[in-house]
Amino acid sequence: MATPETGAGHFNTAWLAMTGTSERVVSADEFLALIHPDDREIPSKDWCAARDAPGTRLASQFRVRCADGVFRWFLMRAVPIQSGATVAGWLATITDIDAERAIREELVASEARARSIADAIPQLIGITSADGSLVSVNERYTAYTGKTIAEIRETAWTSTIHPDDVEEMVASWQRAVALGEPHDTQYRLRGRDGIYRWFLNKAIPVRDGAGAVTAWIATATDIDERKRAEDALQVVVEASTAFAGTLDASAVLQHLADVSAAHVADWCGVYLYDAAHRLRAVTIAHRDPDKVRFVREYLRRYPISDQDAAALVASTGIPLRIDEITDDMYDAIEDIEQRDLARSLGLRSILYVPLGDEHQRYGVFSLAIAESNRRFTDEDQQLATLIAQRASIAVANARLYERQREVAGTLQAAFLPPALPHSPAVAFDATYAAGTRDLTIGGDWYDAFRCDDGTIAMSVGDVAGRGLEAAVPMGKMRQTFRTLGALASDPARWLVVADSVLRHEHPDIFVTAFVAAYDPDSRRLRYANAGHPPPFVRSFDGTLARLDAAGVPLGLGDFDPPRTREDGLAFGDLLVAFTDGLIETTRDIEQGERRVAEVLVHPAFGFCSQPAALLRALVVPEVPGDDVAILAIRAGGGATWSFDANDATAAQAAREAFVARLAEEGVSRDVRLGYEIVFGEIVGNAARYTPGPLDVVLERSGTEFVLAALDRGPGFDWDGRPPRDAFAENGRGLFLIETLALGVRIERLGDYGTYLQVTLGR
Repeated sequence: MATPETGAGHFNTAWLAMTGTSERVVSADEFLALIHPDDREIPSKDWCAARDAPGTRLASQFRVRCADGVFRWFLMRAVPIQSGATVAGWLATITDIDAERAIREELVASEARARSIADAIPQLIGITSADGSLVSVNERYTAYTGKTIAEIRETAWTSTIHPDDVEEMVASWQRAVALGEPHDTQYRLRGRDGIYRWFLNKAIPVRDGAGAVTAWIATATDIDERKRAEDALQVVVEASTAFAGTLDASAVLQHLADVSAAHVADWCGVYLYDAAHRLRAVTIAHRDPDKVRFVREYLRRYPISDQDAAALVASTGIPLRIDEITDDMYDAIEDIEQRDLARSLGLRSILYVPLGDEHQRYGVFSLAIAESNRRFTDEDQQLATLIAQRASIAVANARLYERQREVAGTLQAAFLPPALPHSPAVAFDATYAAGTRDLTIGGDWYDAFRCDDGTIAMSVGDVAGRGLEAAVPMGKMRQTFRTLGALASDPARWLVVADSVLRHEHPDIFVTAFVAAYDPDSRRLRYANAGHPPPFVRSFDGTLARLDAAGVPLGLGDFDPPRTREDGLAFGDLLVAFTDGLIETTRDIEQGERRVAEVLVHPAFGFCSQPAALLRALVVPEVPGDDVAILAIRAGGGATWSFDANDATAAQAAREAFVARLAEEGVSRDVRLGYEIVFGEIVGNAARYTPGPLDVVLERSGTEFVLAALDRGPGFDWDGRPPRDAFAENGRGLFLIETLALGVRIERLGDYGTYLQVTLGR
């Protein structure tokens, strides 16, 4: 106990025994004499502070000389004794904390040693709590990422991980924490320079004596060079596999580009010389399909010129690597719109490698970096050169293969009609897609021709097998039906005679066929079937039906004789006959038939001038497993206007007819002016972005009108917002259409084109 007046202390027996002194009352100076010289200022300072601020509690640590002459650490705590509003004295306890202090200092030293070891290890190290929350990181982690532990906690530890790797990384880490199992994964980590590098992450749990997880220690080892070497090896292996699997140049190069864009760069493009010795993009690859479409449209509008870097590399055979694409390079593009579009891609580095050798130049192989924010290395260029060399061999083999396919294709075309009947009352469209498995021709055919009596005879069939064994009977069957169609009007009779011809000349082959005679004036259809898939009939409103067309294939023997059925086609009906290759693209006939039915109900088939081509684009894969023949017959109707989008005269005539139709329907002049703008913008947009055939239809739907258009272009992104520049031409048309119409529907229809539907009020 201490008094405030004298500062003398009154000590108990324990103090006397501990210090080896005999005086219970000790002055301040006598007390300080027992304190270590280096610590005497501590209690003096604290005592003065407590005396000057009544009511203050004291807590000090200092060393006291004990009875054995050794200084030990003690903790002194003191509380004031109040007497009313004044302090009458202090009551203090002095506790030996020497052992505790030694342990704490050892722990601090141990932690310092552990941190020094962690900082000396070349890996990035992080320590988390038992629940996986980040506690600390070593200096190498901070040096690499440029972020302190406080910054990492503020923005979350996933902020420096590549966006493509975050989801898998977080999911696997959460599983490891939940199960208490070691964590092992690979991810890309962004450095302070903004470049991502691959790291191998390993985390192990730290357990207490009872086996409970108390913390996690994680290490991240830079494996970027090894990872890129593995990716390079994978590219070579996958490229070799692609080359060995097919001779189809487009399929090989697309696979090559996809692999390269996934493992070597962000973008990959293959450009080959066409027949006019101009570089054309054969394939463009990127993980984002929308960006691929954007680049294809860019290249369509701005083809590669002879002065472009790609053309120079292709012609000279000398590789070119641009380590950093600067603003000056963009500024060199004279066309302002082209410059802005090129800059929007955000390319950082690009590499061009020639395809071919000094004897034969095929084109150029290109790689570009954008999102990954790194630069090409010498190893990347060596890998690109190796890929280009293999690709050159593949292109040479594929071109030889293509020449042989052209011979087969020419022979196949000789078996198909050069033209189909067409008139206001009836319009035919047909397409043939050859299976690309080999160089042989197939046994599928379609045919339609006008007879002397005005009817139109047609046939669609499929000879079992491939090659000349199927092509020769196919040619004979087609000519047989053509002859019979000109001589007789009964389709069932055609099948009987064709069956006899087939069994006499090719007894080991069977044939399926659908044959019909159509009268455009009465719109009556007489038909018969020999085991062929029955055609679909689509009404103008989209209702779908199948013809009743059962039968037995030709060449299988004597069964019930075929019979002729009769049906009518309403104005605007679309009949679609096809070979089984169309419904076998999914390897499930029922599923294939459902797919065709789902596609045919699309409103575009109500007015498309090339419905067979549209059906092929939406159903038939790029490389069909079997030949596909499609024959479509429209019984009048169809598009209100069909013309080339760049034919100004035809476009103006259609526009005037559109306005006249609205006037006939009683639409006021002011409203017609707005809708005339809509029509003009639709045609103008097609002419600018999707030049080529354009089908347009105008139909009344209750009190509204539906204006629909179908083009054959590569598509465009719809944006009905007003352009930033009120006087800009780009984007204005879409905004006007969106503003003046009641509703807008836009849809990309496979590789065929774009469907645009606008609803107009009265």
